[in-house]
Amino acid sequence: MQKKIERLSYKIQNQVERKVSYDIQTQPYHNVHIFYYSWFRKQPIDKKLKYWNHERKLSNTTKFIRDIVPVLTNYYPQIGFYSSRNASVVELHMKQIRSIGAGVILVAWYPPEIDDSPEDNLSLLMDTATKHDLQIALHIKSYSNRNPITLVYYIYDPQDISSTSWKEILAKNGKSSIRGTKYDGLFIALLADIEYRLELKLSYFDGFYTYFASNGMTYGATWKNWKTLSKFANENSLIFVPCVSPGYSDGFPDSFTRHRHHGNYYDVAWRSAISSNSPLIAITSFNAWNEGSQIEPAVPRFINGYRYLDYEPEQPDFYLNLTGWWIAKLKKEK
Repeated sequence: MQKKIERLSYKIQNQVERKVSYDIQTQPYHNVHIFYYSWFRKQPIDKKLKYWNHERKLSNTTKFIRDIVPVLTNYYPQIGFYSSRNASVVELHMKQIRSIGAGVILVAWYPPEIDDSPEDNLSLLMDTATKHDLQIALHIKSYSNRNPITLVYYIYDPQDISSTSWKEILAKNGKSSIRGTKYDGLFIALLADIEYRLELKLSYFDGFYTYFASNGMTYGATWKNWKTLSKFANENSLIFVPCVSPGYSDGFPDSFTRHRHHGNYYDVAWRSAISSNSPLIAITSFNAWNEGSQIEPAVPRFINGYRYLDYEPEQPDFYLNLTGWWIAKLKKEK
């Protein structure tokens, strides 16, 4: 698969900007979900800068030097560093997500006592999403003393809790079952290792998702395994949600880095997801800037000796448009 991506990339190395166009969708497609993060902070709204700044080692030919650099991301947003609590930023994000045709926004969630919690921002997110005919679901992250009673929707690292405990709330005859109550819903668990497939079934989850942006990082996140996982899901009345990403870049290049190759990496991910015949597809991510998996527009930038990655020769909104093209294609085929 990597060789295929490299061949595709080689073909366009010396070509001009790649053009992508699609028809704006009149209705959002609720079978496409997209991961969204609202933990970014910036003065003066938040009185601090967070998730945009960090100490990073800069490479200087053969040696490393430590310097204080105002970056935590490998790319620079077109709208600059922003606060997730800025209403105009949220409005712009919802417009962009609506324009590409996605229907459900998966908001990363921690409980209120944790600093990264979106709890004080959920009303703004939900109101703005509703305005644009979008839906919000929660992506429950890992945190200390987590227990099944407090959780809904996409569940990160479900194996942290025993299948017996999950069964108590997710099985119809469970001790504290929420099935058939106003708290019922679809509970989708992260699947990393193949061994956990049966645990998900025993836990009475409704399905599973792959999340990670780096092809091959886990069994679930490996594209070639998606048809097998989709078959397993169908045979066990589960929902399979493959997660596609334009690339992955978390710090310096390592074995998990996945270069974008001018959109070709993203294209192969989408083709793999569609060919798995899954009813749902999720996008990792709209704005996970610290992992370099975002489709939000980015621009070239050079600050304090640090050069940000960018989408050139494509335009800043290239991956936003490419996502819209794939969603329109998926909606037409389905």
